[in-house]
Amino acid sequence: MRFERDGIDQIMLNIDVNNTINGGMIQTGVDIENYEDEVIVTIKVPSISSEKLRLRVYNNLLLVMHKMNYEVDLNGQVIPLTQILRKIPISPKAIVDDINAVYRDGELIVFIPRGAEVQKMHKSKDIKIK
Repeated sequence: MRFERDGIDQIMLNIDVNNTINGGMIQTGVDIENYEDEVIVTIKVPSISSEKLRLRVYNNLLLVMHKMNYEVDLNGQVIPLTQILRKIPISPKAIVDDINAVYRDGELIVFIPRGAEVQKMHKSKDIKIK
């Protein structure tokens, strides 16, 4: 059986890796500031470097992910695991193409601009972290 990357992403969206693998629950701190024309999301990730973080918009969810150090071997196909740290709903008015993110002093700060109209829905879009 061959596993496609999209299928693995779907599985990872629906399981709690910390609870399943580590037997416990860890959740990152989040601060959300709402303004008229943008939302600023600050996620505390003090022990994770910016190179290990991934940010993606997936069906109006902002996914904050951590590239894990271990891999799973599925019938000869090695797949690196990505842990989802947080799933944050975003407004349908969010302008996904203009989302910016910066990593500073153990915090990931995401700037999500909002338009006046509902925007085109993005199935999946990776956001670059500066």
